[in-house]
Amino acid sequence: MRHLLVVVAIIGCAGRKDDQPAPDPKPVTGVGSGSAAAPAALDPACVDATTKLGAWLADLTAEGGNTVMTDGVTLAKLDSEPPRPIAPAPIVFISPKEVTFQGRLMSLVPIADKGQELQTALAANKATDTLFVVDATVPWSTVAAAVIAAAAANHSHITFAFAAGTAGKTAPPPPSAVDQELDELARPADPSKPAPKLWDPKDPNRPPTVPDKVFKHCPVNELFTKIGSADTSADKDKLIVEGLPKAIAACGCKVEIASVQRLMWAWYRRDSSPPMLGVGVDVANKGTAVTPKPTTPWSEASKAVVAAAKLGKPITLK
Repeated sequence: MRHLLVVVAIIGCAGRKDDQPAPDPKPVTGVGSGSAAAPAALDPACVDATTKLGAWLADLTAEGGNTVMTDGVTLAKLDSEPPRPIAPAPIVFISPKEVTFQGRLMSLVPIADKGQELQTALAANKATDTLFVVDATVPWSTVAAAVIAAAAANHSHITFAFAAGTAGKTAPPPPSAVDQELDELARPADPSKPAPKLWDPKDPNRPPTVPDKVFKHCPVNELFTKIGSADTSADKDKLIVEGLPKAIAACGCKVEIASVQRLMWAWYRRDSSPPMLGVGVDVANKGTAVTPKPTTPWSEASKAVVAAAKLGKPITLK
């Protein structure tokens, strides 16, 4: 729920009248002060700040957002591999105790019915790919049974989610005025407390969101509306990389750039999940054999899967 609030907060800033006071962001040094500020396009400090922001956003979007929820699992790690985008797909989630598909319980761990219930659920889903999110401690026998069930249900292309072995190219944002608020949103929800209220973006009485505060003096409503209605992730990324620096320059950089970076960092869920990447494999009856011992934990067994995937040929799990 808290992860969803971050996205809702960003999209929700479009069209809101700022009728409640919010902390003034710190403008870029030398920008926006005095009664006759230079146009943003001619102000060297603003041009430099937005150019650097655009480059940082390009790195962030290239590495992709963490679209995969990992609450309750610790992913196996791929050493020396940087984060990369993972395409959305139906998710088989295997924690140390249970197997779920799209949030529905399929089986306990270890799988006792050879994955029959999972196979039935997958057969009703017509997606061409399936994303496996597997805890590092899960035994190979459970992973293999689940993958075999998926292949039997015509989901023969599997993408496994891994934790990236390196942090990636994008540097974490520097300290900002919105760190505390976004840190609280990134923490797991406390089940003993009521769930935070999800406000209607058009409700005139809703409190200011983080974006409202960050962009109080810099109109970005039109841009965020376009981002929120983008057809694809690539379209959204392009609007962010090209449109956000342009909008900030147009308002004379009357924002705290660090807060903008922290907001985007949260939107791409880099503060609530480990940097990730996916490894895709095709599963077939006759392929490169992957045969770890049944009790081998996924953290070790996955190495054989990755090695086989690098050959570019289908694999057979046993």
